[in-house]
Amino acid sequence: MREQPWVDTYWVYPDVTAGVVTLHGYARSEKIRQGLIMLAQGIAGVGAVHDAMAPMPLLLRATL
Repeated sequence: MREQPWVDTYWVYPDVTAGVVTLHGYARSEKIRQGLIMLAQGIAGVGAVHDAMAPMPLLLRATL
């Protein structure tokens, strides 16, 4: 994720257990949310991706 210029890695917290990736944190937009899911799905050994992200609060958006 850090290699992607469009990802706000400071606000995204992935957790991996037994090949299942759960994405926590905040997504700036629906497009970024979908991109993060696709990135995780493309990793070898990942069997499933769960999206537990929330929309980014306006207060955090102002810091970008």
